[in-house]
Amino acid sequence: MSGFTLLDAGMRLALKQISAPFMPPRTTALALVEDPDLICRVHARSINAGVGIIRANSHEPLSKYVGEKRFGLNVDQLASLAGELARQAARNCARAIRVAGPLPVNARADYSARGSSKDRDRTLSLLVKGLSPYVDMWMAEHLANTEDLLGFELALRGDGKPRWASFGVRRHHDDELRATLQSGEAVEDAVIASLSSGVTAILLEGHCPDALACALTEARNVLRREDVDVPLGVLLRDFDPGAKTGGSRIRGTADCPSWDDRIDQWLPLGATLIGGYDGSTAEERTTSGRMRHKENSPCHF
Repeated sequence: MSGFTLLDAGMRLALKQISAPFMPPRTTALALVEDPDLICRVHARSINAGVGIIRANSHEPLSKYVGEKRFGLNVDQLASLAGELARQAARNCARAIRVAGPLPVNARADYSARGSSKDRDRTLSLLVKGLSPYVDMWMAEHLANTEDLLGFELALRGDGKPRWASFGVRRHHDDELRATLQSGEAVEDAVIASLSSGVTAILLEGHCPDALACALTEARNVLRREDVDVPLGVLLRDFDPGAKTGGSRIRGTADCPSWDDRIDQWLPLGATLIGGYDGSTAEERTTSGRMRHKENSPCHF
């Protein structure tokens, strides 16, 4: 069984775990500007828990939240601060830590419905400008469909850094034969589109570990058929109470599958990138023997 690389769990959940005094939807953006030491603390906790890739806090530094109106800072300045804090945390670690630059390509998830595509493209360009000096790779998160990849490509035109894409997977029902994206598109379509657009790693994200396992299997089958070696990964988001988990359907109960159980489920299916919202604290992850073992067999992409 191959080793794997652990990604961080996401800034909003991590700030909640350390009781940061900010409320959604501006949690991570306000922390970035008003108390950047909290961001540094979260990155350090993730690294101490065995994470090999941290994500810059760039998902919420949008002008409508904490930009020019409130702090006199524009999007690229906020993104630059987020990238600088992540890079600083990586440099402070004795082992190699990579920094990913998240890009909120899916407009429905991250922008006002009234915002024009021109405004969204400009914001993405500013995010890229601010993050570029600090990140090792780009990561399009929460992709709902294959069309979202176009915005990713346009934002990174001329940039030579690796591009990772993370697609949202719908909850899996017993009567469903195949896993699908949030848009209803097949996972196979997402893999093919990713290969065509030059994506160098494909991740699948969602609330349900079993749905992610199903999607991971389908993605691996496509890569084998196409004879392409592209890393696959999963990002588990905070549990959906109605999702199948193989145990309790309520997060945090004693009979809920452990983080190691989920890793045991995904590794044989080809996952070499694992992370996301599992509900545990950084300290709890550190106690995992598998986390300590994986540091001795890192994967590099």
